[in-house]
Amino acid sequence: MIIKSLLKKKRDNDEEIISKLLDSNIRIVTLSAIDLIPKRNSAALNHKLVKLVESEEFAHPAANIILDIGDKLLPETEKVFSQKKSPKILIRFIEVCAKMGSTL
Repeated sequence: MIIKSLLKKKRDNDEEIISKLLDSNIRIVTLSAIDLIPKRNSAALNHKLVKLVESEEFAHPAANIILDIGDKLLPETEKVFSQKKSPKILIRFIEVCAKMGSTL
């Protein structure tokens, strides 16, 4: 119900609501919240989206949304390479950047 409401019209506290939905323990809620991110222009939500690529459970849906958003998220995505991450996580981000056409 909340997600349908967020799809229909923007509210002042959308970012806060979507952020909480992204932290949900219910998979379908988190997936639905991921789908809402491109409809909002929020640096905080974009940051959370990039962090979700590190998750085993949400890596692919988050990466797909990053690709949908495109170059606008490239700077946030490239920040990962200056952080200590496992090789597995780095490979995920290399794949995302390659699909975007980044030259890192």
